[in-house]
Amino acid sequence: MNIKNIQKLIDLLKSDDNPVGFEMSNWFMHQNKSVLVSDIKDVIKDHSCGTVACIAGHAMVLLLEEDFPLRSSVSHTAADWLELDPDESHNLFYGHWTAHERFEITKKEAIKELKYLINLEVLGLGTRRPIFRQIAARNLAKNS
Repeated sequence: MNIKNIQKLIDLLKSDDNPVGFEMSNWFMHQNKSVLVSDIKDVIKDHSCGTVACIAGHAMVLLLEEDFPLRSSVSHTAADWLELDPDESHNLFYGHWTAHERFEITKKEAIKELKYLINLEVLGLGTRRPIFRQIAARNLAKNS
């Protein structure tokens, strides 16, 4: 897990200058149409209204600034950049950390989960074991 890149992602999501809106139910959309991985850079440059993305889509905004190698999908490319294993990326990108439907997940909740993942990594507890998630959540709440 790449803490530095997760923190960059948190900072982007918090930023008022972020050209992309947050919508967890879409990888990357522009004017209600899905955007191919190969076209995301052009859409971001355009800065037009109507662009939304989930956590993985927002990671794409950052990794494209670094000329990070692209894979066939937003999820695989973002997972590589964040250095998440398949289970971690699936849980994060599909919102399995909440009881909400993906379209109900807010940007604030996504930021909280990303901070939580950093906390787990710093504590060396990993992301797969529920008891560790509870301990990390308590520590995060104390330090927030």
